[in-house]
Amino acid sequence: MIDTIDIIHRDHMNMERVLSVMNRVAEGLGRADGVERSLGLLASIVYYIRLYPERCHHPKEERYLFKVLARRDEGADDLIRELKSQHAEGKRQIARLDLAVKAYDRTREDLTTLRRVVDDYAVFQRRHMDLEESELLPLARKGLADDDWSEVDQAFARDADPLFNENMEAGFRVLFERITCDEAGGARPF
Repeated sequence: MIDTIDIIHRDHMNMERVLSVMNRVAEGLGRADGVERSLGLLASIVYYIRLYPERCHHPKEERYLFKVLARRDEGADDLIRELKSQHAEGKRQIARLDLAVKAYDRTREDLTTLRRVVDDYAVFQRRHMDLEESELLPLARKGLADDDWSEVDQAFARDADPLFNENMEAGFRVLFERITCDEAGGARPF
């Protein structure tokens, strides 16, 4: 049986892994070696975030989980409105991050701005995930009935994470290797 809460929680843990690598890669930029590879990793991260969290994870939350929760609990309206607003802001922030990576790639100037945009995005996403973990998921767990979960679970069972599954997309292999290397304590400077 699919458990939407487990999927959302796992997605959040995986996103934290991506954000941690993103922060370390941005911090390591500016060294003479590995700039191209670092920029490639940042571009892969931006692509991944647009592909999965922005186009899959968040829309499923809005179309299914938020909809059912709003029907069951009128008190959830403010939280749902805030989370939808954060989803919209996340799209704007990932667009800024994409532009900052591309600008640095073209000019190799203004590393401070790129690092700030990376940090801003990571802080924002961590706060967003914390809000979902601390308020949304407990509210859903408490307020939804078994039949409510049926449609939600079916939606969340579709569209596996392209980075963290056994059928990983080929373009994510280097990013995945970096994540696992960092977690093993072997962080590389690129």
